[in-house]
Amino acid sequence: MTEYHTKKRCKYMIKLHIILVTKYRKPLLIGELDEEIKQSIFEISKLEDSLFTINSMETDRDHVHMFVDIDPTVSATSIVSRVKQMTTNRVWKQHKEDLKKHYWG
Repeated sequence: MTEYHTKKRCKYMIKLHIILVTKYRKPLLIGELDEEIKQSIFEISKLEDSLFTINSMETDRDHVHMFVDIDPTVSATSIVSRVKQMTTNRVWKQHKEDLKKHYWG
């Protein structure tokens, strides 16, 4: 289904397929961590200044697929960097001891 968005002087439909991968492709997105990351990304998309909406999102053991709809005033790199920064901070705050086992000695 084609959904065009309109503003004062433009009509647009910008959809991106974004894949976010865990560091070293470690299979860490299983169970509880998987759901927390999905929830975190949905919360980021609902923030007041976020200019993207998530159409669909799925995870595998070592990556997250997102199909997003963005505003033309926003770059794809800014969305990716924001999502990566915020989810990384949230996950490390909640699962610091578990992640240390996988990434440092």
